[in-house]
Amino acid sequence: MKKLITRACGHEEVVAIYGPYNTRDRQLEREAEKVCSQCYREQKKAEQNKLVEEIENLFQLPPLTGTEKQIAWARQLRAERARAIIDFLKERGITPEECANHDPAKVPILQALHNPSAAKFIDARTQTDLRNWTAAMNS
Repeated sequence: MKKLITRACGHEEVVAIYGPYNTRDRQLEREAEKVCSQCYREQKKAEQNKLVEEIENLFQLPPLTGTEKQIAWARQLRAERARAIIDFLKERGITPEECANHDPAKVPILQALHNPSAAKFIDARTQTDLRNWTAAMNS
């Protein structure tokens, strides 16, 4: 059954409800408590942008160079890689703040994060090993 409902955000959206008839009203109520798909995407994008900005501020990363689409994609890739680096360091008892305070020129993995080329981040995105990724970024 498809039904037009008003979501929590105030937008109307058609939802498909399946299952026994006696549970459909409850399912419709739960769906009405959620935001619409467009608002959900915008919320997720805002959360992701906030995380990216926190990473950039923590490591004082330079702005990326490239096309607008390259920069948007590379910022996401750089933040994901930085989170992987943070996890790697935490396993070794090093806090992200301690790492961020080092001179990037003296620490190859930080030097890779500070690379301003969006194309480099995009090209190196398939490197799963941090050593290989660092070598690809610093070449």
